[in-house]
Amino acid sequence: MFYVWYIITCMLHTHSKPLELAWEEVFGEFGIGNKTSSQFSYACWYVQNNLGSKFFKKVWKRATQTDWVGDILPQPVLSRWGSLLKTATMVYTQYDNWVLFHAYLYQCAMSNGSIYKTAKDALALGKNAETRVHLCFLAAFGQFYWTSGYNWLCRIDKTTKLDGHSSHEALQFVLYWSNLLSKLERGQWKTHSDFEECLELIEALSKSVAEGQKLSPYESTKQRIEIFLQSYRTTFESKTGFGRWKSSMGTFGLATCDNKASRILAHHIV
Repeated sequence: MFYVWYIITCMLHTHSKPLELAWEEVFGEFGIGNKTSSQFSYACWYVQNNLGSKFFKKVWKRATQTDWVGDILPQPVLSRWGSLLKTATMVYTQYDNWVLFHAYLYQCAMSNGSIYKTAKDALALGKNAETRVHLCFLAAFGQFYWTSGYNWLCRIDKTTKLDGHSSHEALQFVLYWSNLLSKLERGQWKTHSDFEECLELIEALSKSVAEGQKLSPYESTKQRIEIFLQSYRTTFESKTGFGRWKSSMGTFGLATCDNKASRILAHHIV
């Protein structure tokens, strides 16, 4: 069992680099003062963390007229894929309430404090329609790619009824996620139900180009998503240990007498 979880953790950790590079390139860096979608989710965590769990929940109820239910936001750290996607998803799920929350803090906090400044910037970001769409896409990406991939990795082999994490199974795993990324980059995300809400939000964006801008919010968001998916797949294939599984370990899969691994690799090539 410990071996199984070691393999799972190792493989998921390797995904941190593709997500980190694609995320920063497309949705911007985290940090106070940055006017990015990344900063909006970070600001939500930052304020929550500075208020403390108990006081945060009291302020949340005053601002939104609802109780905070469940876990508080995890700190979004680029080197830890799970925290990034979980925070983005949790913020998007309560998006309108987070805007109300920041508006309340902006009105009530001391004007020379960090919480006031953070809430002020977050409120401006939250009112930007593109921020909502970006977080919606990231939440959908996490659901389609990460959740399905993680469930696949934790599966039980139908034939042996055991956890399968031999080198052949690892090869199958890498090719599974590689195929998913290729499908996303080719635009198949547009036809999947996980992205339905995201597509509706994209279509609702303004198609007018504002003064001083090169693209409309509509075109800019479409371009960002394309770059994100391309960057993620490129890094996955060439800048992580996964590339080795498709080259030298792929040859290993064919060279051995393991029929299952050979069929998997042959199917991928075809």
